[in-house]
Amino acid sequence: MSESLAIQANTVLTLLRRLPPRERLRVIAQALPEAERELEIPTPGKWDDNTLAAAEAQFKQTLLEIGLLTEIKDPTLYPISVERISPVTVEGTPLSEMIIAERR
Repeated sequence: MSESLAIQANTVLTLLRRLPPRERLRVIAQALPEAERELEIPTPGKWDDNTLAAAEAQFKQTLLEIGLLTEIKDPTLYPISVERISPVTVEGTPLSEMIIAERR
C-alpha cells in the first residue's frame, strides 16, 4: 500500500470513528455496496444491537485482513467513565442567557 493511500485510509478511519455506531455502519454500507452484500446487513429499520455488533466486528476483521488495521482493541478495556459524560454544574448566569444579552 502506498504511503499516500495509507494516509487517506487513516483519515477516513479517523472520521468514521467519530461517528456513532449506527451512522458509521450506514456510511460504510452506502460507500461499499459489495461489503453490504457480504455482511448481509439488514435494512436500517431492522438493525438491533447484536446485528450492529456483529457487522462492526466483521468489518474490523476485514480491515485487519487487508492491512488497514494492525490490531483490534477490545473496547471493554477502555470503558467510558461516568465522570467524562456527566454535565458540569456552573454557578451564575447560564451561558445561553449571557450570549443573548450580549447580542442585544
